[in-house]
Amino acid sequence: MSVQYEEVRAAPPHERRRTPRFRFGIMMPAVLGRGDALILDISTEGARVMHFVGHALDSDARLVFFYAGRRFSVTARVLAGRVIGLGNGPGGSTSYQSRLRFVDCPADSVETLDYIIEHIESERQRTWVSNTSGEESRDHAESFGDARYFMRCRLHGQRWNTCWTRDAAQPGDGFTVPAKLSDGEVEILCQAYAKMDAEGRDLIRASATMAAT
Repeated sequence: MSVQYEEVRAAPPHERRRTPRFRFGIMMPAVLGRGDALILDISTEGARVMHFVGHALDSDARLVFFYAGRRFSVTARVLAGRVIGLGNGPGGSTSYQSRLRFVDCPADSVETLDYIIEHIESERQRTWVSNTSGEESRDHAESFGDARYFMRCRLHGQRWNTCWTRDAAQPGDGFTVPAKLSDGEVEILCQAYAKMDAEGRDLIRASATMAAT
């Protein structure tokens, strides 16, 4: 199958985003078709994803991800895409970024997505409040979205060590992300990092660096 990503196709007016999109704190591990993917943002109409198996324009694939015990699964159509890296994906695979439109998003999938987004937002707020109490508590509400604090996660053998820091530097044995991420988002990133090879881990650190700036 020939996959061409040199040009990004503009969506017709009726296909352009009509609902608000939710941007994950950094990225959400998922499966697109038969390959791994990372969701950058999502709405009930579509998503923007990074993936490591090529998909032809106008082709359909199943997009699936899990969070907080819920499974979100829809059929998605590739509207536009481009190659963003050669050999920097898991196992040296090519990295793509594509914009998807959901061909079907039934009521139960919409309900699941709403639940996941609400769960992440409430976790972010709870995590931030609990960890900033006693330090800059006076203005933590105003600074909630700012990356003034970070969470550093380092993998030692099979064990993760995490700590809060003001230093956004990326460690060689883990990653550093904005502190506004929920505990669940951090846990999912840890699980994905542990399964990836060196190049895949570098990709997570690169994405974390962009999220922290």
